[in-house]
Amino acid sequence: MGRPSPARVSLVLATVGRVREVATLFASLGTQTSNDFEVVVVDQNTDERLSALIDAYSSSFRIQRIRGPRGLSRSRNAGLALARGSILAFPDDACRSRRTTISAVKLP
Repeated sequence: MGRPSPARVSLVLATVGRVREVATLFASLGTQTSNDFEVVVVDQNTDERLSALIDAYSSSFRIQRIRGPRGLSRSRNAGLALARGSILAFPDDACRSRRTTISAVKLP
């Protein structure tokens, strides 16, 4: 069995101190009409507060989690190193996506 093909869209999510907000974002991503995306979670927390949430959604869409340095730019750069999609996006950890957000993204 080979490695799965890369997702078309990589969402690099830098987060610290937020669980409820990330849960809301993940819930909206779980309803996407296209599953051609991955979420790279750059976890800046020093504890495991996101573990249960990531486990709960890992069967709904592709999630990679890394521990990242504090600071938005540093964390996004760390996430970029793992992103495999041809389109990159940087959602805030407190946003939501419409059901058609991923399917509406077109390559130039």
